[in-house]
Amino acid sequence: MKCESIMRPKVSVALATYNGEKYIEEQLESIIKQTRAPDELVICDDCSNDETINIITKKIKNAHFDVKLVSNDKNIGYVQNFSKALEMSSGDIVFLCDQDDVWLSDKIEFIINKFNTRPDIQLLIHDVDYCKEDLTPIGQTKLQRMESNFDIESDYVVGMATAVRRSFLVHCLPVPSAPEVTHDKWLHDCARVLGCKGIVREVLALYRRHSLNVTAPSRLNVDFVTTRHYFGNESLAFLKLFRMETDLGSPDISPLVQWLDSRKMVLLDNGFSSEDRINTFIQYEEKRLRARNSRQSILRLDRWKRLFPIYDLYRSGGYHYYCGWKSALKDLLRTYA
Repeated sequence: MKCESIMRPKVSVALATYNGEKYIEEQLESIIKQTRAPDELVICDDCSNDETINIITKKIKNAHFDVKLVSNDKNIGYVQNFSKALEMSSGDIVFLCDQDDVWLSDKIEFIINKFNTRPDIQLLIHDVDYCKEDLTPIGQTKLQRMESNFDIESDYVVGMATAVRRSFLVHCLPVPSAPEVTHDKWLHDCARVLGCKGIVREVLALYRRHSLNVTAPSRLNVDFVTTRHYFGNESLAFLKLFRMETDLGSPDISPLVQWLDSRKMVLLDNGFSSEDRINTFIQYEEKRLRARNSRQSILRLDRWKRLFPIYDLYRSGGYHYYCGWKSALKDLLRTYA
């Protein structure tokens, strides 16, 4: 029975919806037509005021798998809506699903086969084809766009391209309600710091770009082909500077460190990582936190008093956790808020 569970795991799809009437039917159709059908589809709707629920209700009549459809009593936001859908999912493997994309027909089958051959991997993410609103591919995948300018391991995060083992997922939920924490980034960070994230280079979904996407404002997700010169040298620098700005106003302990501290023994007991790896990350975060606190203290000084403290912090490596001399210069010039 245990062997059968490994080779034929129960599959859940966790779908979060909100006013998705325009595209939800195509997404559902692509799930129904999978060569390896899911065993359950969990849909959490966050108080849609359009035809989303009616479209879903009609469409799932043709489904040959269990469907759980839950409508929230009040709007809780897309992060917590996803967290709720994930918590309700009972499958051995849980696929995250947005309301406006389209899966290729062999997506579930392909990912399950990958999980079966990689017992050490707890979270998998595949590549996606960027598409126009009408699903016309633009001729570039997300990994192709990112590989020259970004740190793929940490920066390649796409919820709708993610699947995770429930045995690992249960230890990551609920998703923390904290600034800058999204459901997909949270799961990826948890897997990445433990060394159990895997990246699949195959394209298994059409990634629709339109004006209502949650990620629409991002330059990374434009609906035209980009070259490395589109980002230039700014991509990594921009990400670091962005993190710097949010980091200076973040809690004294990051949600990720809190999670590792509170779940360390159970993570080790389940073989998700090594104690050395966890301790190394926690030590890194503690050093980064000390550097952040030093920067906050520096920014409270008058500009003319900042030069020597900034120099000392730079010389001691404190700006290594941010953007080096660019961050130091920024601290010298900017006003503390």
